[in-house]
This record gives sequence, structure tokens and C-alpha cells, in this order.
Amino acid sequence: MWARLLRESVIFIEITTPVTECRDPKDDKFLELAISAKADVLVSSDVHLLEMHPFRGVQILQLTDFKKQILDDQ
Repeated sequence: MWARLLRESVIFIEITTPVTECRDPKDDKFLELAISAKADVLVSSDVHLLEMHPFRGVQILQLTDFKKQILDDQ
């Protein structure tokens, strides 16, 4: 049951663009995922990611700023 729910609910993204630009190399994986998934926004509280806003067309926002943006668009 859980396996079926997981398959139906999750999108697996293949990393197609390696990234090595973040000051904290452990955060590069999140940038890689955002770029490979063609994301519009990456929501994070990590200072290393936030200081890269925007990154290759992807907005990097704190949750509070993301909420404001979503609420303002409605």
C-alpha cells in the first residue's frame, strides 16, 4: 500500500546539470535538483542558498517570503 502511494505521489527527477557553485558544497544537491526539475522556486532557510538568489532563473526564498508571494498572487 505505501509503495503504491509513493509511486503515485512522487516525481523522481534525474539530475542533468551538475552544480558546484554554492559556498557550502553540501547544498549543491538542492540547486542541482531545482535546475534539473525546472523549478520556479526553491524554498529554504539555509543562508548559503538564500545568498545565491536568484540562481539560474530559480528564485530562492524563505518560507515567509514564499507565502507572501503566493498570497499576493491570488
